[in-house]
Amino acid sequence: MGIPTSQTCPDVKAVPTTADKMDWAPRPPSTGRLQEFDSDENSKNATGSTSPPRSASQNRIAGCSSCPELHAKISAAGKRPARRDGKVVLTVGCFDMLHRGHMALFKRLMDASDKLVIGVHDDESIKQMKGITTGDPSTKRFSQIQLALRPQDEAFLIRSTDPTDYWAGGTDSRGREVEPIVKRLKAEGWHEFCYMRGDDMLQFPGRTFLEAEGVKMVRPSPSPFALTLTLTWPSASPLASPSASPSP
Repeated sequence: MGIPTSQTCPDVKAVPTTADKMDWAPRPPSTGRLQEFDSDENSKNATGSTSPPRSASQNRIAGCSSCPELHAKISAAGKRPARRDGKVVLTVGCFDMLHRGHMALFKRLMDASDKLVIGVHDDESIKQMKGITTGDPSTKRFSQIQLALRPQDEAFLIRSTDPTDYWAGGTDSRGREVEPIVKRLKAEGWHEFCYMRGDDMLQFPGRTFLEAEGVKMVRPSPSPFALTLTLTWPSASPLASPSASPSP
């Protein structure tokens, strides 16, 4: 049985007429700002919504990043790096005409360390110190040394005759800004350092700064700068002070 067309269901809203559609306009986009809300339930805010705008809560939630106490604790913890167990060995050399003796030296230094940091003098600094032109350019020597190291080890180019600025940070003799390597290593949590080299130059550049930073001076066995590996020295013996005579 059909429903008479003159009767309509009270639960079904009337279809808007063409005139109603002409009067409709889209509501303006939200600006994201909190607006004043009128308590009149028929009023609308600037977004066209009859719902009250949401406001930020003033309550501090424990463990939330907005908590100033927790933020202070996190910041303080970030200033104290986790202490790393192990030894960092530092050394510097020219390594011009890189040969098997150098590779044996790197192996010995890696065996004595948990992290090895090597400074490599570039061509210009070698020319100033020794008055010679290297057979291999610094780019080749540096890349070969990097290939010989472990993933945790580091090598850096020294563009100066004095590597002190590279350990301490600042500006080297050619006006380049360099980072403080020792400070960075300490910030990473390392606390045990030693500098290994032969006794061919007791008062080598950078020794005064390194000793002031608590870096121990150690002479590896055998001498890393000897062309032959026939010398027998006590293993990891302390490097003599500049005033003392070198060991035989």
